Amino acid sequence: PRALYGPGAPADAPLHFVRAEGCRVTTPSGRTLVDCTMALGAVALGYADPEVTAAVQRAAADGHVAGLT
Repeated sequence: PRALYGPGAPADAPLHFVRAEGCRVTTPSGRTLVDCTMALGAVALGYADPEVTAAVQRAAADGHVAGLT
């Protein structure tokens, strides 16, 4: 936790999450927290934005990553 959150981090600060939506993350122990670090950067839309998720699903349905342009 100290490396991720700084020297004042509580010992029970989460290191992993199992679900994220908007500004909230759910830890493996079931705690739901507001993520103030937002992926350690600017996450303007939060996690799992429905429009972004739908666009990713449409793009993934067209194929996968390849060496061709």
